[in-house]
This record gives sequence, structure tokens and C-alpha cells, in this order.
Amino acid sequence: MLREALRVGKEVIVGLPNFVHDSARLQMFFKGRAPVTPSLPYEWHDTPNFHFLSISDFIEYCQKRYIGIRKAFFIGKQGEVRRFPNLFALTGIFLIAGAGGTRNSL
Repeated sequence: MLREALRVGKEVIVGLPNFVHDSARLQMFFKGRAPVTPSLPYEWHDTPNFHFLSISDFIEYCQKRYIGIRKAFFIGKQGEVRRFPNLFALTGIFLIAGAGGTRNSL
């Protein structure tokens, strides 16, 4: 789907939930079960989400497929997350571009 979006447009905005943020990790550790949080409100068997990924997973996915990340913004419980977004951000928002796009360091 990303390739098709990049074929049609030069840049694409992608938003994704971070399935490995701190409260989800704590639920998995202490309860030993798949997390249920405000950003992940479904139990594992009822979820409409087909791919459980982290911010780091998405960045690696883009790197392997030569998709440039022009900008990235991470949102946590109390606003913008600047440090350790894979741990503290609930959501990642990315501006991506095709193979010709430049990548800012994150």
C-alpha cells in the first residue's frame, strides 16, 4: 500500500500506533498477556490491526525498501516525544518519500 501511495504522490503522511510503548510493555511483563490500552483497545483475538509493529520496525522497513523518511513526529501521553520514541510514544507520524527522497536522521 505504501508503494502505491508513493507512486501516486511524491510524499505521503503515515501515522501508526506504536505497539511496544512503555505501558504495553509493562502489561506484557506483569500480566503475561497481550496489552489492552487506550491506543490498543482490542483484545488480541478481536483486533482490526493486522500488523503489530513498533516505530523502530517501521523505520527499518523504510530503510530496507529505500523509502525516505523526510520528517517524523512522535506523540506520547503528554504530547511530543523527543527521546526514545520507540519506548515512550504511543503514535508515530512520518512524512515519507520514494527512492529519491532524502532521509533526515531520527
